[in-house]
Amino acid sequence: GAASVAAANAAGARAAAAPVVAFGEDHAFPVPGWAEALIARHEEDWACVGAVVRNANPGTLVSWADYALGYGAYAEGHPGGEVATAPGHNSSYKRDVLLRHDAALEGALDAEWVFHLKLREEGERICLEPRAIVRHVNFGMLRPFLGVTFRHALVGASVRAARWSVAKRVAYAAGSPLIPAVRLARVLRGLPEEQRRRFPRAAWPVLLAGLAVDGLGQAAGFLGLAPGDARSALAPFEFERLRFVPAAEAATLP
Repeated sequence: GAASVAAANAAGARAAAAPVVAFGEDHAFPVPGWAEALIARHEEDWACVGAVVRNANPGTLVSWADYALGYGAYAEGHPGGEVATAPGHNSSYKRDVLLRHDAALEGALDAEWVFHLKLREEGERICLEPRAIVRHVNFGMLRPFLGVTFRHALVGASVRAARWSVAKRVAYAAGSPLIPAVRLARVLRGLPEEQRRRFPRAAWPVLLAGLAVDGLGQAAGFLGLAPGDARSALAPFEFERLRFVPAAEAATLP
């Protein structure tokens, strides 16, 4: 099997024949109308079109924290339209845009938000389509949530800093204690009103813990600490997500 989600997605893009390639996960379930909505948007001039994300397992505090941290900016209730980034692992692309980056596609898809910023620098446009909805299963257990948050942050920061000078890497690592506050402000600003109303008060400490771990992971990534190991370690959590959801919740999922 594939060593990572990025490797699997890159292989799928290369093998695809259609002009639009949609990425998905085995723990993300499109709502009827998802494909039609994405295809309709790709008739327009968008390099990437993302779906809005619904919390598929809202029964635990950890799930709410994971949802807000990972997908709050794309959560159900978002009005859609042009955005800076779209949801990783759950967006669609014009195939020729992906193949233009073929030589470095696996690395680009390791941290899709970084890839989206690069596309925008190249003059491409990115869209979020609210008629396309994906029900995403989030972590429901604290230890896996924190471990994966750290590794995702490490990988994302290492991809972002790949061409930076040593001085810039050190400067960003030194500033990493500010990352949790910056990201919290973004979560609060990006989470749609209906999701803010539903977000349990008791989940805030879990979210704050996730933000703190994210900051540590980014600091490690800026300093170039073992991103390869982090990529390998992420695979079981992505490909076997239901192992990390309480049994009672897992039984309610498709």
